[in-house]
Amino acid sequence: MDMDMERLSDDNRSEEFSDDIRIQELQSLEAIYSNTTDINYKNLTGSAIIPIRLEKDIEIILHDGNLLVSDKQVQIDSATEITDRHVRKDKIKNLPPVQLTFKVTEKYPFEEPPEFHINTTILSDSDVESLYSSLHKLWDDFKDQVLYASIDFIQEKIDNHLETLIGPVIDCGTDVEKYRNFQEFNVSEVKSQFDNETFTCDICQDDFKGANCSRFDSCGHVFCNSCLYDYFISLINTGDIDKVHCPHYECTKKFIQLKDKYLRLDGINIDTFNFNEFKANIMTPPISFELLSRILKFKDSDSSSEEMVKRYQDLFIKQQYDLISKLFPARLVSCPRTGCPEQIFRENTSDPLVICRRCKYAFCNDCHKSWHGTYYKCVKKDKSHMYSDIPLEGLDLWLESGENSKERIRLGYLYGKALIRKMANEYLMDKMFNDMLNDENQGLRKCPTCEIIIQRLDGCNKMCCSSCRTFFCNLCGCYLDHSRPYDHYKDFESPCYGRLFEGMPGLEDE
Repeated sequence: MDMDMERLSDDNRSEEFSDDIRIQELQSLEAIYSNTTDINYKNLTGSAIIPIRLEKDIEIILHDGNLLVSDKQVQIDSATEITDRHVRKDKIKNLPPVQLTFKVTEKYPFEEPPEFHINTTILSDSDVESLYSSLHKLWDDFKDQVLYASIDFIQEKIDNHLETLIGPVIDCGTDVEKYRNFQEFNVSEVKSQFDNETFTCDICQDDFKGANCSRFDSCGHVFCNSCLYDYFISLINTGDIDKVHCPHYECTKKFIQLKDKYLRLDGINIDTFNFNEFKANIMTPPISFELLSRILKFKDSDSSSEEMVKRYQDLFIKQQYDLISKLFPARLVSCPRTGCPEQIFRENTSDPLVICRRCKYAFCNDCHKSWHGTYYKCVKKDKSHMYSDIPLEGLDLWLESGENSKERIRLGYLYGKALIRKMANEYLMDKMFNDMLNDENQGLRKCPTCEIIIQRLDGCNKMCCSSCRTFFCNLCGCYLDHSRPYDHYKDFESPCYGRLFEGMPGLEDE
């Protein structure tokens, strides 16, 4: 026996069968489970990985301990579905295997059982204890070599009784690390399985291992990285980013139809328009930046691929701004912070709070000042604030009263004579300007987007703001579709039907 151990201890492997029946059993295990066992012949120990084979996805659940204490404390990872305020759920295809470690003693196999240890993250303590009892009973029944039978017993138990062992879902309690370990293992296994599978590229029609391919998550189509690299690099260089998505015919057709659907919108009912659908289909890049970066790194250096991804990001954002300014000009607001060029799409126009995604500046959409909370009435909401907090009723009373009247004397004491005189003059000028603005004969209109004053001196009633380039109607002030602005005057139900040239200088006299 000592010679056997000495021969085996050099490299911890056996090249020929030993006379020791314990070593013979370990050698047999290594031959049968060559990819899933690790044997240490010197110490007569080993371990076996027992895979868990799922027939369908299984759900994992995490109860947020912080949320149970305070509803305001929550951090949500992107892979998780939130079903209520206290529970996170995810579905996975793969579970971590059960590891069985063992050691054979001096008196094994006829007088003593092997020493077992089961390492698992999915079985309960009671299930593990039950397995220990079953393994010891297995040896008691035979009092012989049982390592292979023990591994086979656990594998059979998992294969045939998994749902009984773990149930239809795995509840991680409040153990965030356990929950994320399940997610990470699943991602790793899915990638490993994909890397070892063979796929036919629909572009070049050659076969490749998954390690040299990329799969689009939204549709599952697979192409080789070489073809995708050449295709995407060409599109990004030429600025044709509308085609930077899955190149499969069906996906290309879907993207064309979606873009056409929104570009042909003649009028949008804000109350019924589905902004979540719009965000998912149009405002979300059809290829993730992570996947694009991985594809571009197939031939380029890291720095070159990052430059191309950055170019794609910039072009995509610019394209979205152009589309949003056409469809929803009132929902696009520029960040007021000096030096920040960002424009922000406002999903909820009733909420004045806007947060710039570039510089994180929080500001009020009404007054474009730093966010002041809803309790504070800003300039646009309360015009009296424009006049040093003097109520409009007081300004009206000042203007209606005589120079030395009791009313003016009282108001002068309240607000200061010089201040209220100055504010009253500003208020009077504003009133006169608004009256002029409301006079149709003056040809003045406020841009519905930026509120700059536009005067029509010539031409038809289709107006274009010189500041923000919004198209609007001079008669009713509504937005006009950039691609089909004249449809507003051709619609029988429009209040401006047939009035495109109404009031146009030179036509009234004819």
